[in-house]
Amino acid sequence: MSEHYVVFDKPYPGEKTKEALAAHWAVVSGACEHCKYLRNCESGGKGWTVFQWNAPCMVYMREKG
Repeated sequence: MSEHYVVFDKPYPGEKTKEALAAHWAVVSGACEHCKYLRNCESGGKGWTVFQWNAPCMVYMREKG
């Protein structure tokens, strides 16, 4: 079993920290590969500022609280 660490460059508000950890989970678990929003995340699409509510990372975040 491998270990993964997330390093933050500065203190972030709790909600942003949870969001980042959920996004990290999605990448490591492979959930991103099946996400219909992957292209937007990878490119930082114009006007893209938040994860979609039904993206796997955000579903995970709500479930794990």
